[in-house]
Parts: sequence; structure tokens; C-alpha cells
Amino acid sequence: MATNGTAEIDLALSKAAEAERDLRRTATQADAIEQAASRLAEGSDGRASSGQELRASLEELADEVEGTSITLQTLARAQQRIREDAGEVLRGLEATASGLQELAPSIHGIKNDTEALAASAEGTAAGTEEIARSIKGVGQNAEELATASEELLATAVSNTKDLADLAERGESNAASMEEVATTIEQMAKGIGRLSADAKGVGERILGMSTAVTSAGTALERVTRDATEMATAVEETSATAEQMARSIKSVAENAKALEEAAASTTSMVTEIAASVEQVAVTAERNAVVVETNATAAEQLARSAQVMAQSAEQINQLGATSTAASAQVETSTRRIVEIVDHARKTADQSVVIAREGAATVGKSIAGLGSIRQAMVESAGVMKEMGRRAEEIGDIVQTINMIADRTNLLSLNASIEAARAGEHGRGFAVVAEEIRALSDRAAAASADIAKIVRGLQGTAREAVTASVESVKNAEEGSRLATDAERALGTILEGVEGLGRSVRDVERANGDQVQAVSSMAQIAARVNDEGKAIARAAAEQTSAIQALAQGSGEMRRMARQTKEATGEQARSLRDVVRANTLLTANAERVSRAMGEQASGAAQLAKAAMQMRSLTHQTSTAMNEQTRALTGVGALAQEVTSAAQRMVTGLAEQAGGATEVARTVDDARKQAGQVSRVVAERSRAAKQLDVASRQVATLAAAVKGAAVEQTKAAAALAKEGEAVRRIAKQAARAVAEQAETVAMLATAAVRQTTTMQTIASASAEQTGAAEKLAKTFVDLRGRTRAVAGALLVQARDALATRDALGQVVGQMARIRDASTGHADTVASLWSALSRLRAPNGTAGGAASES
Repeated sequence: MATNGTAEIDLALSKAAEAERDLRRTATQADAIEQAASRLAEGSDGRASSGQELRASLEELADEVEGTSITLQTLARAQQRIREDAGEVLRGLEATASGLQELAPSIHGIKNDTEALAASAEGTAAGTEEIARSIKGVGQNAEELATASEELLATAVSNTKDLADLAERGESNAASMEEVATTIEQMAKGIGRLSADAKGVGERILGMSTAVTSAGTALERVTRDATEMATAVEETSATAEQMARSIKSVAENAKALEEAAASTTSMVTEIAASVEQVAVTAERNAVVVETNATAAEQLARSAQVMAQSAEQINQLGATSTAASAQVETSTRRIVEIVDHARKTADQSVVIAREGAATVGKSIAGLGSIRQAMVESAGVMKEMGRRAEEIGDIVQTINMIADRTNLLSLNASIEAARAGEHGRGFAVVAEEIRALSDRAAAASADIAKIVRGLQGTAREAVTASVESVKNAEEGSRLATDAERALGTILEGVEGLGRSVRDVERANGDQVQAVSSMAQIAARVNDEGKAIARAAAEQTSAIQALAQGSGEMRRMARQTKEATGEQARSLRDVVRANTLLTANAERVSRAMGEQASGAAQLAKAAMQMRSLTHQTSTAMNEQTRALTGVGALAQEVTSAAQRMVTGLAEQAGGATEVARTVDDARKQAGQVSRVVAERSRAAKQLDVASRQVATLAAAVKGAAVEQTKAAAALAKEGEAVRRIAKQAARAVAEQAETVAMLATAAVRQTTTMQTIASASAEQTGAAEKLAKTFVDLRGRTRAVAGALLVQARDALATRDALGQVVGQMARIRDASTGHADTVASLWSALSRLRAPNGTAGGAASES
């Protein structure tokens, strides 16, 4: 039985040693697990802090993305407005180009009409200048006619007076000639009677001498009158010839005046028709100029609106440029942040992989720990069972000790009974009793130790169970941590991919934003160019509007001037018609007057010849009467000679009577001619007065016509100048409109390009905004995932802290169990040694 106890003790010792080794190994593994869990916790703290930093960075990134998204939305709205404004500007430019294209044919027609008007005004001005020169010549002719008419009137008045005087003198001469003829007849009769009857010759000679004296005196007077009449007739003839020449010149001038008046009337009629046509054309031109002015004003308003739109485009372009620069700066900052986030994500991936590997190792260690703890729990249970067995053995030892003590007591009793022979047995019995007491004490100690060991074993078993549970919980938490770290790793890898996608997208965004900045700069430049072009176009169109207003005023003035010119020319036509009629009447009167003047000149020539003959005859008669006087004076001395003289005188008297009869007849004819000439002179006077009146009227009309022609020439020159200015203005307007049309086409093309670029820019901005919205969502999602991962990391850290605490408790419990098992092993070893000696002793006994 002692051998069985020893074997059991040896077995217990070996189990205790094995349990100690297992407990030491478990403590070592628990320490390693604790250190790994501590490192894992520290890694979790680092990952949690890195996750917090990454989440903060992602939140900043999300804020930046939010701001960028808002900026891009603003940019998209601005680009939408730019596109809408560009569309409106494009429509306005298309309408402007269409209006300019529609305006170009009208301006071309206006240009043609204005050129035709200028040509017509040129022709009208030339015709008007020619008319003015003709009218000036007519005025000069009218002045000459008026002067000639005045001279003719003065000459006619003088001629009329001379003719009246001549008529009176002719009548007196005729009376004298009648008296002379009567006297000569009487003388002839007396001479006849003297020739027949010579009685009373002396008396009659005396009377005849007196009569001859008086006849001589009368003849002298008649001679003087005849001389004066001859002089007057000469002057009258010269005046008549001059008047005939003047009247012929006046008739020719009147004929030329009539022809000039007819030509002037025709030309003035043509000019009036041309001026009427010019007036109509001016009215149409005024209407067209009014339309052009209205169109130019509308064009000016449209250009002002276009300038305002161009200024808005310029402002939007500047805003777009500033926003593009801001977006580019923000995008580059986002790229830097995303690059940092990518690097952080890569580091997080590496750390997460290392953490996953560490967690895997921890899980493996925790599995080993759990297995060791399960084994340790089994060992502890076995140790508890063995401790219970040891307790049973201790009870057996106690029972053996009691029995040994009882046997030693019986032996002592038997030794005491044996006396001297039983002293040795008494010593042995005492030793056995002492050994039994020591065994009882040792068994009591062992029982205490076993009870303590059992309590410790139970506690160790409980702790092992708890440790197993904690190990299982730690393993489960480590598995969860592994899964969480796998999720974190996947999330971090996804975050890395997302960040790389964001980085690529940001690279694309940088390029897009750079392109957008360039486009915005081009849009800004184009907007400035459009603003400058719109300002220049507005200035040109305002100048065009001012020119159109000036043309409107000039067209109105031209219209009024052509209206007044037409009215003046109508008055001129009427005046020229009257002038033509008066010129015809003057021409007819001048023709009649020229005919009468020719007849008068012929009669004057005849009368001058007759007067010359009469004067000659009178001179001869005077000489004869002088001789008669002398003879009458000598008659008293020489009757014979008187008789002879009387005979001769009778013959001479007959001749004188015949001559006087002829002179009387001629004097009668002269008197009739003078009377007719007097009547013609009176008619000439009346005609001269009428001619003078008409000449004055013609002169006044010519002066007025000259003034009107000068005014008409001036107006024609003004019309020509205005027409040329209008033609030049219309040509410049046509060129300006053509340039405006070309500029409008270029602006339309540019605005189409701007509109398409704005549309593309708007689409790119919208895509970029959608990308940033998606990026913002992904960033929020990544930030949320990082927040969850941070929370999981914190939970993992807390769980790892718990694992560290539990593993520390397991380590401490394992160390305590190991120490307990070591003390148990020592106790069992101590128990085994005496037990072996006792056995030896017992064997020896």
C-alpha cells in the first residue's frame, strides 16, 4: 500500500510538474498574448488616431468638395447664364445681322436714289446755272431793252414832238404854200392880166413889189422853215432810221427775247418737272431717310442693348475667370489634399494589413492560449481531481497515522507489559508514535495544503473556465477584430481606390478646370473684345444715328427746299409764260413797229428828198423872189425889162405855179406823210411807252427772275452739295452697314463659338459638379466608413484592452497556479521523501 501511495505521489508529482510547465507556458503565452494585444491595442490606437486624422482630412476634403461643388454649381449657373446671355446676344446679333442684311438693299437703293438724286441735282444745278446765266443775259437784254425802250420812248416822244411841230410847220408851210400858190396863181393871173393889159402896171408893180417883198419875206420865212423842216426832216429821217435800226434791234432782241423766253419757259418747265420729280424723290428720300433714321435709332438702341449685354458678358467672363481661377486653386488644393489622403490611405492600408497580420497572429495566439487554457483547465480539473485523490490519500494517511498511533500506543502498552524486554519495542513504539504524530501533523499540513490546493484548483478551474471564456471571448473579439480589420482593410483599400479615383478625377478636374480657366479667360477676352466692338459699334451706330438725324434734317430741308423750289419754279413758269406771251406781243409789236419804222424811214427818206427839193426850190424861189424884188425895184426903171421880166416871170410864174402846185402837192403829201408820221409817232409813242412799260416789267421780271435764278442756282448748288453729301453719307452708311453686317456675322460666329464653348463649359461644369457631388457622397461615405472603422477600432482597442486585462489576469492566475502547483509539487516531494523512508523502515521492520 505504501508502494501504491508512492506511485500515486509520483504520478501526482509528474502531473504537478506537467501542470506547472503547462501553467508556466500558459503564463508565457498569456504574457505574449498580452504584449501582442497591447501592441494590437497600440496599433488600434494608432489606426484610430490615423483614422481620425484621415476622417478629419476626409471631412476637410468633403468640406472642400462641398465648397467646390457649390462653386461648380455656381459656375454651372454662371455658365448657364453666360450661355443664356450668349444665346440672347447671339439672337440679338442674328437679328442685327438680319436687320443689317435687310437694311443693306434698302441702303443700296437709297444709295442709288441718292446718286440719281445727286446726278439729277447736278444736272438741275447745271441747268439752273445755265438758266441763271440765260436769265442773267435776259436780264441784261431786258436792261438793254429797258434802256433802248427808254431811249426809244424819249426818241419817240422827241420824234412825236418834232413830228407834231413838223406837222404844224407842214400845215403852216402847206398854208403858206397854199397862199404862195394862190399868190402865184393870182400873180400868174395878174401877170397874165398884166401881159394882157399893161394898165396899171406901176400900181400893180408897186403892189407886186410889196407883195414880192412880202413874198420874199414869206419865202425867206418859208425858206427858213423849209430849211428848218429839211433839218428836222433830216433829223427825223436820221432819227427814223436810227429808230428803225433800234426798233429792228429791239425787234430782233424781242424775237431773241421771245425765243429765249420760249426756251426759258421750256427749260423752266423741264426744270419745274425735274424739280417736281426731285421734290417727289426728296419726299421719298425723306421717307427713306426717316425710315433709315428710325432703323438707325433702333439699331443704336439695339447696339446699346448689345453693348450692355457685351458688358454683362464681360463681367460674367471676368466672374467666370475669377471663379475658374478660384476653382483651379481649390482643385489644386483638393489634389494636394487628395494626394495626402491617398498617401494616408496607402499608409492606412499598410497599417491595416500589418494590423490584420498582427490580429491574425493574435487570433492564432489567442487560439493557442484558449487551447492552452482549455488544456490548463483540464489540467486544473485533473489537478483538482488528483487533489481530491490526494485528500483521500491524506485521509488514508491520517487514518494510517491514527492506526499507527494506536498501534504505537498498543505497542507501548505491550512494551510496558513486557518490562525490560519491551524497552526496545517501547522505543520503536515511541518512534512510531512520534512518526505517526509527524505524519499526522504532515498529513494535517498536507490536508491544509490540499484543501488550499483544492480551493486554488477550484479557483484555478473557475479562473481557467473564466479564462477559457475570456479566451473564447477574446478569440471571438479577435475574430471580430479580424473581420473588422478586414472590413477596415477593405474600406481603407476602397478608400485608397476612391482616393486614387478622386486623384485621377481631380487630375481630370485640374485639366478641365485649367481648360475651363483658359476658356473663361478666352470668354473674358472675347467678352472684352465684344464689349470693345459693341462700344465701337455703339459709337459708330450713334454716329450713324446722328448722321441719320442730320440726313433726316437735311432731307426735310431738301424736301422743304425742293417744295419751295417747285413752288418758285411754278411761279417762274407762270412768270415765264406771261413773259413769253408779253415777249410774243412785244415781238409782234416790235415787228409791226419795225415795219412801221421801216415805212417811216422810207417816208422820212422820201420826205427828206422832197424837203431837200423843196428847200432847193425854196432857195431858188427865194433867189428868184430876190431877183423879182430886185426886178420889182428895177421895174420902175425898166418897164421893158419888166415886161420881159414879167413875160419871163409869167413863164417863171407858170413854172413857179406849176412848181408851187407840185410843191403844194408835195407839201400836201408831206403834210399827209407828216400827219401819218405824227400818227405813227403817236402810235410809236404809245408803243414805245408800252415797250418801256413792258421793258420795265421785263426788267423787273428779269431782275426777279435773276434773283430767283440765283436763289435757284444757290438752292441747286445746295441741293447738289446736299445730294453729294447725302450720296457720300449713304455710301459711307452702306459701307458702315456692310462693315456692321460683316462685324455682326463675325460677332455671330464668335458668339456661336462662345455659346457652344459656354454650352460645353456648362456641360463640363455640370459633369464636374456631378462628379464633385458623387465625390462628396463618396467622401461622406468614406468618412462615415472611417467613422465606423474608428468606432470599431475604438471598440477593438477596448476589447483588446479587455483582452490585455484578461490575459494579465490569466497570466497572473497561471503564474499563481504554477506557483501553487510548484508548492504542491514541493509538498508532494517532501511528502514522498519521508514516506519512502518510512516504507523503508517499515520494510526493514
